Order: sequence, then C-alpha cells, then structure tokens
Amino acid sequence: MTGQIANLVAAVLVAMFGGYLILAAQGFSAMGALMPNLVGAILVVLGAAVAVVALVRPGLVATDLPERRAWLRPLAFVALYGILVAALPTAGFLPSVIVGGVLTSLLVPRERPWSVGSATVHLGAIVLAAVLLWLVLERALNVPLPDGTLLG
Repeated sequence: MTGQIANLVAAVLVAMFGGYLILAAQGFSAMGALMPNLVGAILVVLGAAVAVVALVRPGLVATDLPERRAWLRPLAFVALYGILVAALPTAGFLPSVIVGGVLTSLLVPRERPWSVGSATVHLGAIVLAAVLLWLVLERALNVPLPDGTLLG
C-alpha cells in the first residue's frame, strides 16, 4: 500500500508541475507559449494516467519502495533543479543550463571514473546543447528567456 501512495503522490506532483507550466505560459506570446503548454499538457496527462493506473491496477506501476538510501539521488536531482530554476532570474538561462548539465553529469552514476578527455567531451556537449536550445527558444520561437542580473 505504501508504494501505491508513493505512486499517487508522484503522479499528483507531475500533474501539478504540468499545470504550473501551463499557467506560467499564459503571459507568453502565442508562439512562445507553444512549448510550455505542450509539455505541461503532456505532464498533466501522464500524471493522471499514472494516478488512474495506480488506483485501478496497482500491480502495473512499481509499488516496491527502494531502500532509504536509494532515494538520495532522486532527491538530489529534485533539489538541484529546484535551485537552478530559482537561480534562472539571477544567473540567466545559459549559465543555469550549463551548470545544471554539469551537475547532472556528476550525479549520474558512471561505470568508469572521470578523465580529462571524458570531462571535456561532456562539458563541450553540455555547452553546445545549451547554446542550441537557447538559439531555438530565444531566436527561432521568440520565447523570452531570462538574461540574468548577475553579470550586469
């Protein structure tokens, strides 16, 4: 039963986050609101689907809770992204996404230890992905992204 409650809580949180994205996009232009509305709607539907499955057929959704220590990494991801979202207005989009990508790479378990080469490749891929995402959102779709006030 505890696993079912955890699944329901997770489903509600996912759906609420989707609803928040939809509400936050209300002030955007029609084109700028397209992606947040789409992602928000997908999250609401997925959250509702997981909740229904957890209630109707609890065996289809994982109900075994892992050990207490296994929750540390997912909680670290949630805390990390909460901090990064809060830092967006001050730090700006590009620095926040790059720092978030680097910290995410450090949180994901690796089979081999980091080397200078693998760290350089990861950092290059993160910076490239962040710049491409910024170009698509800011320039192509006219989504207003925070510039940040940290550097002036």
